[in-house]
Amino acid sequence: MRRPQDLKSYVGQSSLKPILEAEIRAAQQGGKTFRHALLYGSAGCGKTSLGRVIANSLGYNTVQICASKEWTPSKIAQLLLELPIPGYGPGGVRQSINAPKYAIIVDEIHAFPSTSFESLYHPLEDQECYHQAGVSWLPDFCMIGCTTSPHSLPKPCRDRFPLHFRVGLYTSDELAQIITNQFPIDRDTALEIGKRSRGVPRVAINYADSVLNYGGLHYFTAVNIDEMGRTPLDRAYLEVLDKIGRPASIRTIGSMLSEEVSVLQELVEPFLLSIGDLQITPKGRARLGFETNNIRGPKVEDVVSKLLR
Repeated sequence: MRRPQDLKSYVGQSSLKPILEAEIRAAQQGGKTFRHALLYGSAGCGKTSLGRVIANSLGYNTVQICASKEWTPSKIAQLLLELPIPGYGPGGVRQSINAPKYAIIVDEIHAFPSTSFESLYHPLEDQECYHQAGVSWLPDFCMIGCTTSPHSLPKPCRDRFPLHFRVGLYTSDELAQIITNQFPIDRDTALEIGKRSRGVPRVAINYADSVLNYGGLHYFTAVNIDEMGRTPLDRAYLEVLDKIGRPASIRTIGSMLSEEVSVLQELVEPFLLSIGDLQITPKGRARLGFETNNIRGPKVEDVVSKLLR
């Protein structure tokens, strides 16, 4: 997959790009290091690609990792202390305009263990790394954290990222442009794929591959995906709400579908909310427009009992 190399070639996020351009321009003109940034949004929306675009635009050397429990404080310290330091003098003073600056891009940064978040505080704030042998200075760097779950980061860690940017969903037109940039697919077909891609570039690219392999848009009929992009699981979720006839908890819906709650929360509900099929009320999940003050549907227990017969 060809990823964009600069903001000009990065499709979408039209409200975000001017802000990034201003931050990049300020760092370049002021001789400062780009401030640490947190990019958050749905999976597949191009957060990591945007992080690399920022690094490329600044001319920084890029180090990219994917956070996991394996990234202990000692492993993070090793990563930071191994950054090459030509052009720096004692104490981390830049002695050459050619001294490199670094962009450390962390995919799924929320997946770090809790102790590892604490080990980032001094590097992010003071450009120093605390380790077993003492304290060491670090070359100029910015950290770009990418996450689908920003509130999973401890608040002291979030506060050390001055820039917070939400990477939102894409329009069908934007997705069609991404598709035609990467595949030998005509604009009309790309637009039909974009309409079904749930606003997510990764989904659009996967669908475009499948449409090419299958020989046309009838691929979506074969896998039972409708013109809005609803999957069989999306429709089953809505059918459960229709059968219950009243707001229901996510656990009840998950039990009736024999599906993990996390799958429904991450893959189904954001999309149904975005297209207006779902609302989340104080009394539970309901179809959009359902009047929670005038409930006339059957009891949830009765519906579950009938389905289990």
